[in-house]
Amino acid sequence: LAPVVQGADSMNLLTAIADTLSPRVVYRASMLLREHERNTWMAIEQFIPTVLAAAIQFTHTEEGAAAFLAMLDSGHLEGKIISELEGLLSNRIAAFAMLNIGERAAAKLMGDQMEPVILAVAGEIQIDESATREILALTTVVFLELLGRERAAKRARCVRAMQTARSSSRTSPTATARSSPASAASCRKMCRSASASTSTAISRR
Repeated sequence: LAPVVQGADSMNLLTAIADTLSPRVVYRASMLLREHERNTWMAIEQFIPTVLAAAIQFTHTEEGAAAFLAMLDSGHLEGKIISELEGLLSNRIAAFAMLNIGERAAAKLMGDQMEPVILAVAGEIQIDESATREILALTTVVFLELLGRERAAKRARCVRAMQTARSSSRTSPTATARSSPASAASCRKMCRSASASTSTAISRR
């Protein structure tokens, strides 16, 4: 798949998710779920494209795109979990609290297809169904965190650009009259579109 998040730094989500779910993270997840590392990774490999496909389908409509963004906002998914993933998976209470977020999100994205997918992967890899469910949850929460981080970065860039435009207007009124309105208008437009850019890029796939 081509990158599904567009921006100053295009990100290939397939690669980004796999990189985030590093061998150390997989080891921690395996210990938590009491499954073999190889089986855990095989399930992750199955779920990465599955979650991406579900998100693409879910955000195909404006209503779905809005619900997707609301899901990111309600879970405060902005990339913070990614940097703490190993530690979270080492703490049973924190781990399952995080996985609960991912499971709810997966259920929303996949709907009635979630249970058949879990059963199919569990049967193919020969791992416990409950462990398979948690691996899907982990994959989903990492996916959402990566998208949320990209969205937050775009917002931050927009805010910095607006602050720069305001600073320029104070130091050079003449320059402001010529260029600042256009810059501010462009920035406001960018801010308005930042919240929807992620889902729009996904829905185009």
